Amino acid sequence: MRSNIALAFLAAGLSGCATGAGALGDVRDIRITERGSDEAPGNCAHFQLGLGDIRRFFSRAALISGQDLHAYYNIYPCFIRGTLVSGHDTWTWELHDGGTARVSPLGGEVFRVADPAQQESPADE
Repeated sequence: MRSNIALAFLAAGLSGCATGAGALGDVRDIRITERGSDEAPGNCAHFQLGLGDIRRFFSRAALISGQDLHAYYNIYPCFIRGTLVSGHDTWTWELHDGGTARVSPLGGEVFRVADPAQQESPADE
C-alpha cells in the first residue's frame, strides 16, 4: 500500500503541477549516507554536493518516466545516497551526476525525478 505522500507525489508529477517546491513538496531533515560510483571508485571527486545543493535539486525536481530518463538525460555513474523527510514519510534517495535521482518512501515504490534544467534534446546527441 502506498503512503498518502507517495500518492500525492505521483499525482502531482503526472498532472504536471509545478509548485516551486518540487514533486516531493517541502523536504527537511536531509541526510547523506553514502557517496560513490557505479563504476570505478574514486572517479567522482567532482561530484561533491552539499545539503543545500541537494535541497535545491529536490525543490526543482519533476517526476519523469524511465523512457524520459533514457531519452533526455545523461546517465553518469557518480551518486550520493541518503534520506529525507517529506510530509510524515521518510524517503530514501539516490542522486546521480547529470541531474537525475531515484526516490522512494521507506518500503515503497521507486520514483524517478530529474532537474528539468539538465534535460537535453535528443537532437543534441
